Parts: sequence; C-alpha cells; structure tokens
Amino acid sequence: MNASIDNLIRVEQVAESEFYVGDLFRRSFGGDPPDYPRHFVAFYKAARNAYVAIGYIHFTIIDDLCLCG
Repeated sequence: MNASIDNLIRVEQVAESEFYVGDLFRRSFGGDPPDYPRHFVAFYKAARNAYVAIGYIHFTIIDDLCLCG
C-alpha cells in the first residue's frame, strides 16, 4: 500500500453529523454536534475496509458569509 496522505486521509461531506462524529464532538466540546447542514468529516483509513473519524468541521452559510467551526 502506498502510504501517501491521499491514501490515508479522506474528507467527505456527510448528511448526519451525529452518526459520524457524535462521540468525537462530545469529547472535544462537551455537547452535541450541530444538527443542521454542511458537515465535513476527515476519515483515517485504519485498515483496508476500516475508516475512523479523526476530524470534523461545520459550515453555516448566512447571506454572503460562510461561518465555520
């Protein structure tokens, strides 16, 4: 297996933050993740068919602004 970053980390937009990062978010921020759209999750490929969520960012679009956190 080629160990480049492109083969180990993948960022995907997901529809439901709770399913993918609920536990990670609560450990990091002490509350539930947002339940409204624009969630992006970074996944680490731990094994051939095993991915682990290692990062999360949420975007909120308001008029001409995009807030993220």
